[in-house]
Amino acid sequence: MKKMQQGVALLVAMLVVAIAAMIATQIFYQQQIAIRRTLNQLQAEQLYQLELSTEAWTKVILKEDTSKNNFDYIGDNWAQRGSLFDAEGAVIKTVISDYQSCFNLNNLVLGGKAQPAQITILQNLMSQLKLNPQLVWSVVDWLDADDEPNSAGAEFETYSRLTPAYRTANFRMIELTELYAVLGWKIETVNVLSPYICVLPPAPEMNNAGRFYKDTAFTTININTASEIVLRSLSVDMRTANLGTILEYRKTKGYATLDLFISQLDKDNPRQPKISAGLKKELLSVDSHYFMLEYSGWLDQMEQNYRSLIYRKTSATNATANPVTNNPTNTANPAAEDNATPAAEDGSNTQTDAAVADEDGAVNTATQSTNQATNTTNPTNTATSANTTTAAPPINPANVQINTLYRLQYY
Repeated sequence: MKKMQQGVALLVAMLVVAIAAMIATQIFYQQQIAIRRTLNQLQAEQLYQLELSTEAWTKVILKEDTSKNNFDYIGDNWAQRGSLFDAEGAVIKTVISDYQSCFNLNNLVLGGKAQPAQITILQNLMSQLKLNPQLVWSVVDWLDADDEPNSAGAEFETYSRLTPAYRTANFRMIELTELYAVLGWKIETVNVLSPYICVLPPAPEMNNAGRFYKDTAFTTININTASEIVLRSLSVDMRTANLGTILEYRKTKGYATLDLFISQLDKDNPRQPKISAGLKKELLSVDSHYFMLEYSGWLDQMEQNYRSLIYRKTSATNATANPVTNNPTNTANPAAEDNATPAAEDGSNTQTDAAVADEDGAVNTATQSTNQATNTTNPTNTATSANTTTAAPPINPANVQINTLYRLQYY
């Protein structure tokens, strides 16, 4: 009997030890999870702060660029792609892109009305890429203010029969991924077109209620940074134009004025009427105001990716966003802008970061001199007095405002 009791006691002791070991293991495991969770939070915050620092660095570069010239081209310091460097134990990669080198889909509809000149450009672009140009009309219907479909488009009546049903936005796009919701736009179509298109808000303005956007303003295409395909989409004649000299010259110098670009274009393509006659000059520019910062940061096993849309405004130049009336065939005039303060905007299929605080928003207190220096950057050096143009002088960085319009984290 005594031996049996000793056996039971031994079993109980072993059971107690086993339970204690299990409890200790669970406590240790939970502690390790808590430590790792805390470390992840600290590393994520560190990468986020490095992203903010990268934004500030980008704004400094964009400000300094205005002191060198009053135009933007692929040889500028900000355009040197893929900077990779170490910072506080992390590895950071940054890419700054000119977002006026692409076609802005929001230009298709302004003030609730379709814009034929902009529609033609996008159709030319899609034709070059062997895509169906009629798909443009479904985007127009997605953006315009009414519920009346175009002949090749689709409005609420069509979308209401889908499963699940949803409405058209009848408003400008916030993110390019909205195209996936537009009827007829497949993933393959968007992937082919996405390097040449973008989604931009109008130039931000301010009133007593805060920041707002006028949906009657369009953004221009920078002929110094636009790809060859985008340039050839500007008109039907441009598709077969000789652009060799222009493309080579842009790599090293860039065109200081739009007139220099047009002069070279007509010289390389002698014909009557001139090839430039088919261009809508008010849709083009040689400078840019919208830039996209793409940031990737790695720290230990943590990775974070952000995209920040940065808006640069100078007091010496008119806003890149040009106002139009509801007349689709109007000629745009430059619009004045008020000081803009940044705020976060939600984007489709993305995680929106906290609202962006106002950064580096220097108040414009001085206007630039109207005296212009004689231009010496004509690539042909043969411009006559009839087409000789003058480039605007460089801008004092103190008269430049740079704000973050939105910051999106993506995976």
